[in-house]
Amino acid sequence: MILGVESGVLRRLRLRPRMLRGVKDRDMTVTVLGRQRLSMPLGIAPSAMQRMAHPDGEEATAKAAEKAGTVMILSTLSTTSMEDVRKAAPHAILWYQLYVFQDRELTRRLVKRAEQAGYSALVLTVDAPVFGRRVSDVRKRFSLPSHLKYVICCRQSPFLFFFVFFCFMGCFEKMHLINFISAEDAVLAVRNGIPAIIVSNHGGRQLDGVASTVS
Repeated sequence: MILGVESGVLRRLRLRPRMLRGVKDRDMTVTVLGRQRLSMPLGIAPSAMQRMAHPDGEEATAKAAEKAGTVMILSTLSTTSMEDVRKAAPHAILWYQLYVFQDRELTRRLVKRAEQAGYSALVLTVDAPVFGRRVSDVRKRFSLPSHLKYVICCRQSPFLFFFVFFCFMGCFEKMHLINFISAEDAVLAVRNGIPAIIVSNHGGRQLDGVASTVS
């Protein structure tokens, strides 16, 4: 249901150009997190299992982000290790998207590895204490091809409260929360010291019927 809604909202969006501004010196650069300069106000969201689409997978995406001068967020459900991604794009701006697992020690190790590999921010996904029931995946019997594997595979934690996040905040200078869709949760995050949030409905795949991200 949400897929049709999302598409409809995007189709209704219209450009609103401003005139008589002078376009000789064009500059789309933005500064994020108070210090990281991006070439444009666009980045690459965490996308799982990229080697299903191309053998180079996440490494190729990181190289593209590095060349474009923007940020890539590496998914926990990557098919390439965070260290190999960093090696492929040594100068890229990389953030790490993290699921909080029931195995807290594993989660802490992932945070530490990301820090050591030079990932400059941690992005915690908060709308998936359990995965949504994705009917199309069930119908198609979706599974990872036998020649690929998840770098990390573990059960997520159903207990996602703000006190859990403070276990990891000391490891990174900057931490985001991703997949917020309600203003109340955003306000609560700010009150609890979260420096940035990313508004997203997880592509509508986590909970059908939620509001469009754009709206």
